[in-house]
Amino acid sequence: MQMINDLPFWRHPRNGWSEETRGLSHAKLDLWEQTIGFALPNRFRELMAEQNGGSLRQPTLHRAGDEPWEITIDSSPVEESKPYTLRDLLRSTWSEKELDVASANNGVCYPERAILISTLHGHECLVLDYGWQEEQPRPRPRVAILTEYGNEFPYEEVWSVPDFDSFLKELGPTEDDGKRALGLACEHSFEDVGNVFKKWVEANVPTEVTVEPKGAGFRAAVPLEITDEIEAIYCRNYSVTPKDFSDWLGAEGRRRWITAHLFPNEFSAGAWHFPEHPEITACIEIARTWFETEPALPQLGNELRAIDGLGCSKVIELKR
Repeated sequence: MQMINDLPFWRHPRNGWSEETRGLSHAKLDLWEQTIGFALPNRFRELMAEQNGGSLRQPTLHRAGDEPWEITIDSSPVEESKPYTLRDLLRSTWSEKELDVASANNGVCYPERAILISTLHGHECLVLDYGWQEEQPRPRPRVAILTEYGNEFPYEEVWSVPDFDSFLKELGPTEDDGKRALGLACEHSFEDVGNVFKKWVEANVPTEVTVEPKGAGFRAAVPLEITDEIEAIYCRNYSVTPKDFSDWLGAEGRRRWITAHLFPNEFSAGAWHFPEHPEITACIEIARTWFETEPALPQLGNELRAIDGLGCSKVIELKR
């Protein structure tokens, strides 16, 4: 499993691996290289040998003064009718003569040296740049993002790093959406864990909570304690006094039941939500609410471990 910043690089396909999404063989990777006439970066080869494109666990590429890019990696064009290079991409709307004229008018321009690895959102593309705007080809590619909204050629470079390893270091998590997740290592199957958890929620929740099916799991609620740390965070963020906060909590007190989604770590097709934690049977994703929930997770973990019949030996906070 390829790890980037302590997390798996790929997000597993929900339906498991198909012939299209499973990792590429060395023969297909070699054919890709032979077709483009360049050696792919070693790390890129390793990643594509694990999974043939898809979503990333850390997909965000930040840029100064603008919205970040959300990166995906396209599947290999080998044995598919997909463009390999920027020149191939442009052939869908340009004739060869138009391409040659545009390239000549743009000075040094070799769009066949820009190898596509993601078409992003249609108007931009992520490429391995083997010197598409240089006199001599590069033996090791830069990684660049090109846009068709620029003023040069049909595409203009708007972002780049010197190599593929540098690109991987630039990737980060998506913006914090306020949700938190716990993983439960249990001795029972997910079905048994789910049944015990449902009964526990129904027996303890003080208000009416509907347990609704959702995917392979269900939506319910979990109890979170508003700790002193949570109070301090809220007072600081919203400029209220501790007394005002306490008065606002009122008779409901500090224990609140927050919407949560319980689901299995392993998909029925054999792929995983969190492959870095194969010991985890069930995952609980806690919805965003009006207070910061992370300081309340340790106490929730203790309560979950104590549920009779759950068979939970460990609870860990998961990086989504």
